[in-house]
Amino acid sequence: MNCVKFLASKNPCLEEIAKIVPASCKHTLVDELRGGMQPPDTYIVGIVEDAYPRIVWEGKVKKRMTLREVLLDGSKGLQLDVFGYGTHADTIHDYIQEGKSNGTIWMAFAKTRLVKYRGPVQNGWCELSLRAGNRVAADAEVWIVAKPETVSLNAALPSSSKSKTQTAASCHAGPSGRNKRKQPEHFTVVCHCNSSRKVTVCAVVKEILKTPEPTKFGTFHLMMAVFDPSCCVDMPIRDDLPIHVFFNDTSIRDLPGGVSIGDILLLRNISLEPYKDKIHGTVYDPKQIIKFSSDPEVPIEAITLKPRYEIPDEVREKVISLRDWWGVQKDMLMPATNTNADGAELLSSCDDTPDLQIKEILEVMAFTLCCQ
Repeated sequence: MNCVKFLASKNPCLEEIAKIVPASCKHTLVDELRGGMQPPDTYIVGIVEDAYPRIVWEGKVKKRMTLREVLLDGSKGLQLDVFGYGTHADTIHDYIQEGKSNGTIWMAFAKTRLVKYRGPVQNGWCELSLRAGNRVAADAEVWIVAKPETVSLNAALPSSSKSKTQTAASCHAGPSGRNKRKQPEHFTVVCHCNSSRKVTVCAVVKEILKTPEPTKFGTFHLMMAVFDPSCCVDMPIRDDLPIHVFFNDTSIRDLPGGVSIGDILLLRNISLEPYKDKIHGTVYDPKQIIKFSSDPEVPIEAITLKPRYEIPDEVREKVISLRDWWGVQKDMLMPATNTNADGAELLSSCDDTPDLQIKEILEVMAFTLCCQ
């Protein structure tokens, strides 16, 4: 049985969903259901707002999506967290790649498993999320109703649907990729990085939390914290943003040239998720990371795995701005080596410097000061 079915429609809506789901099924709302298996005679409808990359996690293929639930009258309800596993994840990914949707991709779900949503429900989320596929909900059924130009035409469609979709797509085809004007890069500041969103951030490396280490799958994982001027205001939302980088290509173990404190990084398509009461960002494709030197004396050059990358004007301006900011900020985080009046370097090791009170400081010297 095909676990995911597709219907091309110029106007996705509840009426179009009703054409593809079994007539015996009834449209229901998540809040009317309890945790566990979804009743078999019901279906849940949502509009795709964001689709995340398909990944392999602990040996399982999974794909996450954020939907806006559609109410019985066709209006929009709360946000809905959805995961597909195994064949469901692969097939959904064939139709829906990663990125934000403009409301033209509708989905319906039946026979899923409902589990408690792990994020903060007070921010407009359904209390339950959906799981489809693998052992958690092997018989789950998924229906996609969308404008043909908004989904991948390489999906395994039935021959009749495929021909209709390809015909419709040819009628809606726009200019070729070469003639399309690239949209300017939109940056999200670190303190505006919220859960369940995919963002692009340009920030400075504040701390290396974990150097690249092998995972049990033979790939490598790097973890660092980045920050920007939004983290240095009075009462900031957060001091920094932890970033996980997964090198799913076993031949790649680190970013080109490694990464150090003070490096300026352009991080694209970051997936944001809450973890232990803090938002973490994850980059699954290291080609989405562009590194720049923060040294103002060094020409602005992109260091990246992404081939033929050209630096847009807005990125260049952002790098210049962060260089100026970091030039001031680093003196507070990484003080320069102390020297005496003759220019001789002073000891900086706490083991070799005396403990003094302020009133005891009578000359230029290195010392340890404990204060409260």
